[in-house]
Amino acid sequence: MISLVVSQLRHGLGRAVATVLAVAVAVASFALLSSTAAVSRLAASGTVEANARPLYDVLVRPAGTPGPADGLVRADDVASASGGISLAQWDAVRAVPGVEVVAPLATVGHVMQHVSVPVDLTSAVDPGAERQVLRVRPTVVSDRGTTHVPDGDTYLYATEHPLELVPGEPWEDGVVYEAGELPAPVRLVEHDPDGATEDCVWGAARDDQDVDRFAPRDRESFACWSSAGSVAAAPEAPTAWVGVTVPLLVVAVDPAQEAALDGLDGAVVDGRYLGAGAGAGADADPAAPGELPVLAATSTALDQTVTLDVERLPADAATTVASSRTVGAALDLLGDVPGTVVDRVEIDPQDVHDRLLAALASPPGAGEPPWLRAPTTIVGPDATTVVDAVRVVGPATSGPVDVAGDEWAGAFRDDPGHDPVPVTSADLPSRPVARYTPQDRGLGLTLRAVGAFDPALVESGPELATLPFEPTAPAGVDGADDASRAALGDRPLLPGPAVSGWTGQPPALVTSLDAVGSLAGYTRAGEPLPVGSAAPLASLRVRVEGDVGLDARSQERVRAVADRIHAATGLRVDLLVGSSTTHVPAAVPAGAFGRPDLVVADPWLQEGVATAIVTAVDTKSLALAVLVLVACALAVGNATSSAVRVRSTELAVLACVGWPRHRLFGLVLLESLVTCGVAGVLGAAVAVVGAPVLGVTLVPSSVLLAVPAAVALGAVSALLPAWRAARADPGSATRAPVAHVGRAWSPRRVGTLAVLGVARAPGRTLVGALALALGVGAVGVLVAVSVAFRGAVTGTVLGDAVTVQVRAADYVAAGLVALLGAVTVADVLYVAVRERAAELALLEAVGWGSRSVARLVLTEAAVVGAVGSLVGAGAALAVAGLLADDVPAAVVVAAAGAAVGGVLLALLAAWWPVRTVRRLPVARLLAAE
Repeated sequence: MISLVVSQLRHGLGRAVATVLAVAVAVASFALLSSTAAVSRLAASGTVEANARPLYDVLVRPAGTPGPADGLVRADDVASASGGISLAQWDAVRAVPGVEVVAPLATVGHVMQHVSVPVDLTSAVDPGAERQVLRVRPTVVSDRGTTHVPDGDTYLYATEHPLELVPGEPWEDGVVYEAGELPAPVRLVEHDPDGATEDCVWGAARDDQDVDRFAPRDRESFACWSSAGSVAAAPEAPTAWVGVTVPLLVVAVDPAQEAALDGLDGAVVDGRYLGAGAGAGADADPAAPGELPVLAATSTALDQTVTLDVERLPADAATTVASSRTVGAALDLLGDVPGTVVDRVEIDPQDVHDRLLAALASPPGAGEPPWLRAPTTIVGPDATTVVDAVRVVGPATSGPVDVAGDEWAGAFRDDPGHDPVPVTSADLPSRPVARYTPQDRGLGLTLRAVGAFDPALVESGPELATLPFEPTAPAGVDGADDASRAALGDRPLLPGPAVSGWTGQPPALVTSLDAVGSLAGYTRAGEPLPVGSAAPLASLRVRVEGDVGLDARSQERVRAVADRIHAATGLRVDLLVGSSTTHVPAAVPAGAFGRPDLVVADPWLQEGVATAIVTAVDTKSLALAVLVLVACALAVGNATSSAVRVRSTELAVLACVGWPRHRLFGLVLLESLVTCGVAGVLGAAVAVVGAPVLGVTLVPSSVLLAVPAAVALGAVSALLPAWRAARADPGSATRAPVAHVGRAWSPRRVGTLAVLGVARAPGRTLVGALALALGVGAVGVLVAVSVAFRGAVTGTVLGDAVTVQVRAADYVAAGLVALLGAVTVADVLYVAVRERAAELALLEAVGWGSRSVARLVLTEAAVVGAVGSLVGAGAALAVAGLLADDVPAAVVVAAAGAAVGGVLLALLAAWWPVRTVRRLPVARLLAAE
């Protein structure tokens, strides 16, 4: 029997090669597809596992805090919270069994600091002018260039004549001065060449208190400079000092717990850590009276660029200044004088921040009284780190927010030491603001930076599990629609200098809980700062002991710790393991200074994401496995059964000459086993060679399983044809099965004859249509499964990463399934031509041209392709309907495209059969018939 099988395969080499190739493609596809699905699942699961545990496991918030809605926690609600948890409750949480770290976080609030930036005006000075006036017009630009707020002008009076500093009279302690009896202030006197002297006006804006602190005219200043260099400490170059106000968010932590949680101590790049001074304990930070020790961030997230238009005023402006007796008079006269722009300068926010760091590291001492010093407009304003007020802001909202003027008030001009406020605070607010000031206005704290830390060096947990409300979370929000992204230049909307703006600022200064007691004197309407109240802590960040994963035991251990915390304190607890950042569209109203209406992606925390992703990955892997198995099984089955069908006449002859049924059955079965075995080995080799080309990592078990699976499927597929070959009536087996379609009639068109030909052989038509339906439906189902998977996991940082990770596997699977469909259709059409060879030869014998016969075969292929494509597309849409309530548009488009592609594929697959038709040996076929 084996020798007969070998002989049959050798003499029917063309048929055997076609069968081997078809089965080999199916085997290789099975190995590649199953490996792709397995590797994709492992990679996705590994990504989820690696990013399932954030920096800490449980977030503890004040009692009464609303719980997550649909598992969502708004990041801004957590980040902008202030107070609500007492120190006793913190101690109770630390005593809970199973807790490793409990790091408290208290929001102190925003403090305003004023930085004076020197601007060299050498290039703008007219070297031929004896006296001249330059005007610097600043504009604060924020919100990615969409907000432009004009600030107060700075004037520089430049002269070639010497300037003399005349010291002021000292103030005597205990003396009450009446109006008109005040000690003389410091004066700047200009000496003309003729010996005459004139006072040079200098200083800030208006002398009266009735001003608008956001009006540019009330924020102006005047400076003097002499090229003679007669005033000590004056800069050699003509210099204007432009004031920039910077809001800094201050938070308080426990140094030891914070270091254990996120390694803040390891992020210190200059100075020392909190509580690390000589003789200081781990939880103590000694500070001089009236000072607040802080760690300062080395970088700023503020979007605050100051553009300066430098103008040269007409020559008679210098005469106007010389005749003025006060700053206000000079500013009133010069305010409407047009100038010529001669230069444009930008002040970078990081440069401002660096200057502020230097001032915080070395706060000014008492020094000599200010009335005896040189004017600040000559030698530059003294740096100030005094905290005149602390402002606490609430969460951002899209609705109108009313911020009373008292929350910005406290000074009549934006000067150092007078509670400066950024001019951008005049924009429409998105957050409520509460201002706290010292009960004794003369006892404001002074900030002192004991060290500087790099925010990038602070641990924030796995990259895809960074909590959006953590102090180290990336600042800014992205646009959520095309118009917003275009307005922002495809960049995130960063926090601006207005603390009432939409985007919250990350902490710029960190102090210790032990040091915030010095803020006890800051009140608002008699109420203390939240950080100075009986419940100063905004949140507790809890890390559970031991390793925590997605397994049920770990989850239950974390849940048990959270339950014990709630039972001991009554505080709100949120489980964070398996959570990820998602984004919810939020409307940002248009600003008053150019910013348009925006829709931004507001960061929220979605709980339980990791578990949902793992479930979706498992479901997708199962669906792909079933799809792969069905596609490959039908491809192998079609190839082997076709190989038997084309030998039906030969097998019938053997039955006629006396071969028993069991021998015929065994011959067909053994031949199928041998063919599929060879094809299995070849397919496995193709998979090994093709895997690197396709970027697929082969799973050894998939390759090893492919060969016996091919043999088994080949045997099963050969059972029905073998049974037909061994049936009782050998004579009937020598004719292909043809159905009766009604009374005989003579079709007049090739298309009609093609339809009749398809209907006359329903079995063959069904095989071809099903093969094509399989390919079309498989592509549609694959898209439906992928869309359902992405719908289940996308929308979060972790889910989006996993989706991108498995997308390549989806493309490989779709390509291989389409390849299987093409091979199957080509095999079916080829076998159909072989079975009808005598019929087609007869058509040529009675006068049909080879082109007409070829057109007949192509038309039949198109009919089979249309039927199969429609069935496959319908099946794909039905499966998509089961996976989702509404069939996604992507699935409809994919199914329609696959259907059109299926028809084209059928026509393309008919190329070889058409070529075969043109080479039919008509006489030999008719003689054999």
